[in-house]
Amino acid sequence: MIRASFNKRLVVFSLCLASFMGLVGCVENAKTVREAQAAFSRAATIENRSLLGAEQAVQGSTEAATDYRMAATTMQKLIADKSDDLKKDNLLCTAMIIAALSWWRLGDNDAALKVVNESANCSEAPTGTQPGRDLALFQALPGLIRIDQANKKISASSGNDLQFNDVMRLLEDANNILQTTRSEVGTGHPLQLYLIQSQLAIVRNWQFAIYKKNFRMNQLLCETGHARQQCVKLVAELACSSLGVAGQPSIEQLLTYWEYVAGCEFREGDPDVLKSPPKSITNEKCAQLNAPSGFPDNCDAQPPQ
Repeated sequence: MIRASFNKRLVVFSLCLASFMGLVGCVENAKTVREAQAAFSRAATIENRSLLGAEQAVQGSTEAATDYRMAATTMQKLIADKSDDLKKDNLLCTAMIIAALSWWRLGDNDAALKVVNESANCSEAPTGTQPGRDLALFQALPGLIRIDQANKKISASSGNDLQFNDVMRLLEDANNILQTTRSEVGTGHPLQLYLIQSQLAIVRNWQFAIYKKNFRMNQLLCETGHARQQCVKLVAELACSSLGVAGQPSIEQLLTYWEYVAGCEFREGDPDVLKSPPKSITNEKCAQLNAPSGFPDNCDAQPPQ
C-alpha cells in the first residue's frame, strides 16, 4: 500500500506531455528543441510504464534518466550558445521549460529552480498578460517540487518520527502555488487539467501522511475529513474544467481514478457533477458548483461531515 501511495504522484506527471506537442515550428534551432522534446516525452513514458511492475523499475529508471539528462544538457548548451536566436524565434521559453522539467525529474531541484529563476525574460509578452503554457509551467514547478519533497519526507519516515506539520506546510504551499497558476491561466486552458490533477496528487500525499502517522480517534477523523473535502472539491473542478478544454476524451474514468486514489468516493450530498453512475457533468451544474476547500488544515476545529 505504501509503494502504491508513493507512486501515485508520478502518474499525473505523464498528463503534461501533451502540453509540449506541436508547438515547435520550422525555425532555426527547432530541430534541436524537437529532439530534446522527444527525449523528454520518451523518458516520461518510460518512467510511467516502469510503475506498472517492479521488474521493470530499475531498467526503466535508468533509461528514463538517460533521456532526461540528454534533454536537460542539450537544452542547457543550446540556451547558453543561442539564447538570443531562440528568443527571436519564440523558442527560448520552450527550451528552458524542457530543461527545468528534465532537471526536476532527475531530482536536481536546484538546477530546475535555477532555470525557473532565469526564465523571467524568456518571453517578450507584456508583463501582466495571461501566462502562456511555458510561463505557467515555470510558475507551477516550485509547487511540483514541494509535492516531491513532502513525498520524500513521508516515505523516509517510520511513522512515529514523521514531522506531519512540516509535510503539511509543504503540501499547503504547493497547493497555493498551483491554485495561483490555475487562476492566471484561465478556465479554458489545457493546463487546467494537469494542474488540478497535481493538486489531487497533493491530497494523495496528504492521505499517505495520515496513513503513515497512524492517527487515532478525533485527529484521524479531522485529517481524513479535511482531505476528503479537498478531494471532492478538486474532482468536481476537474469534471467541470473538462467541459472548457476542447478535444478532451471522456473524463469519467479519470474522475473515478482520482476519487479512488485520493480518497473521495462519491457520497450523498456531494456536488451533482460527481454522481455516478452516470457522471452528470453539465454546464448548468458546474455553474452552481461551490464545493468548500479542505485547506487550511485546521484540525482544532470540528471535522467536516
